Amino acid sequence: MNRIVEINKEQYDSLVQVEELLTSNIYATGNDYTDESILEDVSAILEAYDKKEPEEMGNNKQPNYSVQLRSISCIDFETSTQTLEQFHYRGFKVRYLGATNHKGARVVIEDTRHGDKRIISYDYSQRSIKEIAYNFLIDLGIELDGFTYNEKDGSYTLLTTDFSTKIKA
Repeated sequence: MNRIVEINKEQYDSLVQVEELLTSNIYATGNDYTDESILEDVSAILEAYDKKEPEEMGNNKQPNYSVQLRSISCIDFETSTQTLEQFHYRGFKVRYLGATNHKGARVVIEDTRHGDKRIISYDYSQRSIKEIAYNFLIDLGIELDGFTYNEKDGSYTLLTTDFSTKIKA
């Protein structure tokens, strides 16, 4: 086979079935002079597909982030106790504040529980506002457990189980 053939996952699955059919026909009939060259071409296409990186195949999904859970007891109608898995978080809303004529770009970190707000300078050595806020909160001793992203306004909410550490000095 002299040329590169690009296939998708659905076509790959179909070619696997063709390969299995050709292989079984060759062994069952012993008639391999025509089917064998086709089988070699199909096998070469499948082998090239198998060597692709996952990003090339479109399987570049971001991992799900795990969530810590604590138990809260509740009672159902049969008077037996069940456990409802639940956890409460404190959030820090993080958003970008653009530069003005007098001030450079900044990052706003708002404590959604206590109502405190901290504005810090944008650090261009870091990749994103999430990373800037993450490092700022870690430096304060606040361990973070996860985050959410708001696609409408481009803000993040960093989540923690630390309810006592203040972000205001």
